[in-house]
Amino acid sequence: MTHCPKCGAYIPDGGRMCIACGWKPEADDTPFKDNPYISYLQQVMDTVVNEFPGKKDGDAGLPPHDNSGWIAAASYLGPAFIYTYFKYNEYDIVRYHANQACILFLLNIAVDFVGKMPLLGKPLKSLAGAALFVLAFIGAKAAVAKKSEPLPVVGELGIEILK
Repeated sequence: MTHCPKCGAYIPDGGRMCIACGWKPEADDTPFKDNPYISYLQQVMDTVVNEFPGKKDGDAGLPPHDNSGWIAAASYLGPAFIYTYFKYNEYDIVRYHANQACILFLLNIAVDFVGKMPLLGKPLKSLAGAALFVLAFIGAKAAVAKKSEPLPVVGELGIEILK
């Protein structure tokens, strides 16, 4: 457990920056131990940035006309929306789809609670889980096409809530 030396906010182990104030540790700061989950997520996102078409040798940045759709689509992979939102928030398409993915993630948590209800919980959880999977696929497809289309049924709700 680490706290930001600038503002005092909590930074989880393996965190690469303070979400509250934007402070980033130096490369040799030892309190920031590598968290295996965050390291894996970093590795996956670096692969997405480096492996998809449009990446040129030596490119450090992510041009919005090349890979931003793929990065936005990666937002629909569970809690990856948090990483894509904070790392690539300068791109409107990534920010938009990270917000849509956040709504799906919150709905997934609600569906898990519904699944605990006796009798109807498990069938409702199965149906809702399948619907959320389909919505995530629709969102990822729109993200790859670089379209800012709200998800059916829940997309407009998400836009209103996250304003």
